[in-house]
Amino acid sequence: RLMCMLTLFFGDMLGALANVENTSIISHSSGQLHPPLGGALRLSTKSWRTRLPGQASTIINPSDVVLPNQIAQIDAAVLYDAVTCKTASSGTWTLDSLPSHGTVSYETISDYLINGDCPGILFDYAVIDYTWISTDPNATKDTFLAIWTASYGGSTYQHRDPQEVRLASVRLSSVDLTSASETVTVEINGPVNALGTLDFTFNSRIVGMSPPLKTSKQYGPGTFSIPVDRPSIRRGIYESMTVNWNASTPPITSSYTPASPWNVLGVIRYSQYNAAYELECRGKPTDAWVVDSLETCNFTKTRLDSTFMAQVQINGTGVSVSHGILKSTRSSAVEKYCSPFPDGANRDNTFLKYTFIQGACLKRISAGSSVAVFPSPALEGSPLLCGNGLQLVKSDNSNFEKRRVDDLCKACKHEFMGTEGHIDSFTANRACTTKANGVLDLGNFWTVQSD
Repeated sequence: RLMCMLTLFFGDMLGALANVENTSIISHSSGQLHPPLGGALRLSTKSWRTRLPGQASTIINPSDVVLPNQIAQIDAAVLYDAVTCKTASSGTWTLDSLPSHGTVSYETISDYLINGDCPGILFDYAVIDYTWISTDPNATKDTFLAIWTASYGGSTYQHRDPQEVRLASVRLSSVDLTSASETVTVEINGPVNALGTLDFTFNSRIVGMSPPLKTSKQYGPGTFSIPVDRPSIRRGIYESMTVNWNASTPPITSSYTPASPWNVLGVIRYSQYNAAYELECRGKPTDAWVVDSLETCNFTKTRLDSTFMAQVQINGTGVSVSHGILKSTRSSAVEKYCSPFPDGANRDNTFLKYTFIQGACLKRISAGSSVAVFPSPALEGSPLLCGNGLQLVKSDNSNFEKRRVDDLCKACKHEFMGTEGHIDSFTANRACTTKANGVLDLGNFWTVQSD
């Protein structure tokens, strides 16, 4: 007489199935198979509950993670004779408690054993099919008790299996608009064979939703860092992002809210400005006044190049031959602290001596790093404030360079040249005047605030 033996098999849609041997207990809760199996009878179940990597499923592919409105196998069982290799009984499934968010149906599917018994022989499994139908946005899982019952040889056998079905999910773990290669990191939890494209939508209370950014590639379960076409994101301040995983109808969706809203400036024209060097100018020597400091207000009459003086009025700062760095009256506080001016001195010919090139943010400005914006970044409530970082992005979505807001550019109120804004970037070019002497535009770049 063969020793009584019971073999349980569990698997999921990942194709990983486990082989568990036990002499009597077969319930996932606390019961036993009643009565105990005898002779060559064995019970084979296929479930998502236990996994062993490397073991492949055959036909029945159970899963505990499901997509909405799609039938999913969640459990299967068969009673078979290990000597004759025949199905003793497929049995039937019933529910002790009903699911809250889905429906259950039953079918019989012929499949192979995976424990080495009866190779190449098909057995008729009783299968539970589950379909998630709930539209409750807060529902994430469904629990109920399934009972398998089979009659054979005058005995009735029962197997109790608590079910916990989880709805597939998608989550945005990070969004970095300054990164070209890893803009969005997505975590997908779903059936292993499920595939779908991803849609990313930026949401704004002011400008509404941006056009969805769609991936051409399909994604299944896992964690992925995905680049998105940043220049296609239109100008706006966005408070959140929505992601859709299009593996089902409706899609699996979730939202991500950053610590601070994303400030997308759109495509910006970047002109360039400099500190004019008097040595490069070709104007006429003209009377001028230089103030030594705002504390002593000593005025010194001198002669400066006329073209240099005019350019300093435009750019705010210049480097003279005899007096070093000079700031224009309009870009300094000379009138506030040193009035009245001596006879012959006025706003156009009076300059403040300075030790370094300073912007409206009262910080040293640096070539290739500092930019000037409108309105003044020193004013509370301005769209861009002193010290804000900017990431410049090329039209092909690759990063160009970063910039820092350090100065005011009054001309940036206009002269957009077909773009969505105008920013002036400080350059080390020493030309006396701008375009006529090679101080050309830096270019047009999609821009996002980077801090």
